[in-house]
Amino acid sequence: MGKIKCKPQLNTVFSLAMVVFLFLALSLRFDFYYDLNDDVLIKDIVSGAYTGTPDAHSIQMLYPLSLLISLLYRIIPVLPWQGIFLCACHGVCFFLIAKRSLSLVEKEISKIILLLTEASLIMTLFLYEAVFVQYTVTSALLAACACFLVFTSEKKETLRAFLKENAVAIILVILAFNLRSEMLLLMSPFIAFTGIVKWSQEKPVLAKETIKKYVSLIGVILVGAVLSLLIDALAYSGKDWKEFRNFFNARTQVYDYTWYPEYEEAQDFYCDLGVTPAKVTLIDNYNFGLDESIDADMLWSIAEYADAIKVKEPLSVRIKDAIVDYKWRTFHEQDAPYNFFVLTAYAMVVALALVFKDTSAIWKLPALVLFRTVPWMYVILAKRVPPRISHPLYYIELIILGAWMISYCRKNKETVAVDADDKRYKGRNRSLAIAMILLFVFSRIVFSGMIQKADEEQERRQEVNTVIRLFEEYADTHPEDYFYMDVYSTVDFSEKMFSDVDNSQKNYDILGGWASGSPLQKDATIPYRDEAFSRAELLLQDNFYYVCEEGSDTEYLEDFYSGHGMVVELTEEERISSRVQTLIVYRIEAVGTIVN
Repeated sequence: MGKIKCKPQLNTVFSLAMVVFLFLALSLRFDFYYDLNDDVLIKDIVSGAYTGTPDAHSIQMLYPLSLLISLLYRIIPVLPWQGIFLCACHGVCFFLIAKRSLSLVEKEISKIILLLTEASLIMTLFLYEAVFVQYTVTSALLAACACFLVFTSEKKETLRAFLKENAVAIILVILAFNLRSEMLLLMSPFIAFTGIVKWSQEKPVLAKETIKKYVSLIGVILVGAVLSLLIDALAYSGKDWKEFRNFFNARTQVYDYTWYPEYEEAQDFYCDLGVTPAKVTLIDNYNFGLDESIDADMLWSIAEYADAIKVKEPLSVRIKDAIVDYKWRTFHEQDAPYNFFVLTAYAMVVALALVFKDTSAIWKLPALVLFRTVPWMYVILAKRVPPRISHPLYYIELIILGAWMISYCRKNKETVAVDADDKRYKGRNRSLAIAMILLFVFSRIVFSGMIQKADEEQERRQEVNTVIRLFEEYADTHPEDYFYMDVYSTVDFSEKMFSDVDNSQKNYDILGGWASGSPLQKDATIPYRDEAFSRAELLLQDNFYYVCEEGSDTEYLEDFYSGHGMVVELTEEERISSRVQTLIVYRIEAVGTIVN
């Protein structure tokens, strides 16, 4: 019997080649970094670098996904699975978008133009997030890719064929929810818009089979999300984890929403609550993990009080101000170049709708503007619009607009009953090619500025990370010791995803942060202590040390311990310096008592 030869599809080859080229180009110029300490801590938990054993309680990601990644670390612990997973999500999304878009055009020259445009847009707009990886952004990209696939999907008559056609999109949405549920919910208006557009293309719209298809699509996604939440809730159902989650939510409320008054501004309230100036200082410098009496009840009370005394503008004024900010962000340079690419894409959709005589754009365009306004107004009113939120909002909108433009290829083939050589057919496809070329040129103009930004950020990270690398070398030479670090002294540190990978347990931690007070934080110190001491007691043990940046306040430690009837003395044990920063390792000793 002769061998059966399988020739890969051209679209698959082109798409895979693009993704390989993109990551190869990036890796030759940049190192890949976890963007924030949050991302590093998630990696540390699931890899075992935090407690010594890979753990699926990553706190931020939902338990099913954390379990999968932690199991990979258990099987092959030396590999950087979290980094591989995040970058693989990026690559898969780019591949799926490219392959689907190429399937909608026929001529090879059109495929090349389209592929070059997509690669250029990725290298320009997603360059920073591709190098400095943030799991929140990755979640948004998964949602955006799902929207693209649904928007450009083929019409299917039966329920089974419809769900099969959109199976990958369903998986991407559920995966995005597991990775960062809050971000997926923020993306949900765009997902809803995509579903409405596809539903509107069904004829008749309200046919029984049509309703069944789209209700089933929503139902499958909801079942996946609810099942993920149930598994997550079960995994965190223990008493310690319930208490920690309550504390975590209270801490989030204080720091991210209500803030807290200075001690002098609310002295009577703090006295009634039993909160000393030293406790307020710990809340202020984020080292609240030192004092375990700062619990959920205390933080909820502070949040409620802060919210009650806060001068609140009328809702109408807040909405008016938010609309002004929203308009400014959309049309000015605050969010450039992302907003300008989106505006350009809107203009191109309008132009193509006119060329293709697409009357449905009359309601679709205002609908998209309305749906995109919902998440934007939400984050602006909450005064929480960091780049890791604003950039994904532009990404998903641009990807949907791109899907809209590319889908005209399918619309052309399905609705224009002309020969492929007909001048009208060629003219309409030429219009789409011109749109792609304009986007390509626009992205190339902006590219130099974006790569310069990434270069500068990498140089900055290499510089500020020098001292933490030196500290880690020092900590490795003292494996019997454990080091607690001042939070503000560590905020600029980051970690490479694929270089110098070491998943063995770290013998240092920060005094605050979102894992503070969790069962994991307690487990992390078990190998270094004989008794179940509090963190304040641990810092007084012979093998525990305090680390902070030179010039940082250390008097708060003396004030804290004096509130517990102790006089403490800080002795400098080691000074670790780089060109831009110095870390000091202190031993803390109780040298006396205070008698009231």
